Amino acid sequence: QTELQRIENEINELTVEKKIKDLELKRQKNLRNLMLIISLLSIISIVLILRQFLMKRKTNRVLKKNIEEINKSNKLLQESESSLKILNATKDKFFSIVAHDIKNPFTALYSLTGYVSKNFDSYQHQDLKKYFEMIHSSAEELLELLENLLHWSRSQRGKIEFTPTNFYLDSIAQKIISLQKMTADKKNIKIISSIEPAFQVFADQ
Repeated sequence: QTELQRIENEINELTVEKKIKDLELKRQKNLRNLMLIISLLSIISIVLILRQFLMKRKTNRVLKKNIEEINKSNKLLQESESSLKILNATKDKFFSIVAHDIKNPFTALYSLTGYVSKNFDSYQHQDLKKYFEMIHSSAEELLELLENLLHWSRSQRGKIEFTPTNFYLDSIAQKIISLQKMTADKKNIKIISSIEPAFQVFADQ
């Protein structure tokens, strides 16, 4: 009976120990599962955070590039606006000068033709010749100014190629003086060129 009791006690102890071990195993299993879940959640969180960071960095890069392009476009617009203002000012000044220059020979031409027309029958042949020479001179001056205006218009559109040659500068000066001679003579102004006749330049006329 005592031996049976001892065996029964041992069996009970083994059963309790087994239960304890089972509980320990279960606890370890639960702990392992918990660690796996925590690890998995951590990995997912890291992946999401990394993905968000990469997307944010990409967005920042795109944004920075867009800002740079906008700044570049703004700079180009400002430069274009500045260039347009200068071009408009130059154009206005040029047309003002052209209008003033055309006015004088045109007024002279208008006055001479009107004067000759009214008094045509009273003029001698020599007088008529002198007046017609003056009319022709005014017409030449107008034609020269209009040709200059067309040249300027072509140059603004980039239609004139740069073709430098050797030429005498005095010939150009004398041509310009002859254009202004009629107006100068009316005001008793004498235009003198100090350019030497033999002085040559290499340029586009």
